[in-house]
Amino acid sequence: MGVYMKLNQFISFAFIVVMSTLLLGCERETYPTDGIIPLPQYTITLQNDDGTVFTTLQNSLISYTVNLPDMSKEGYLFLGWSD
Repeated sequence: MGVYMKLNQFISFAFIVVMSTLLLGCERETYPTDGIIPLPQYTITLQNDDGTVFTTLQNSLISYTVNLPDMSKEGYLFLGWSD
């Protein structure tokens, strides 16, 4: 019975150490005191196969959604964009 108690104590101690490490490693996000949270800005550049720039899109301040243009060329099937 003594071995099981020591094993139980060791597991409890290891659990406390792991959880303490995880909790102490967290950082709280800070926001400006004026209450305005800046939205991340990003730019999407669409290129042709030869590397020339087709078009450049930027995210809007209202939405994270960017509508990519649908491509069409006679005799070809557009499958989608890739990164």
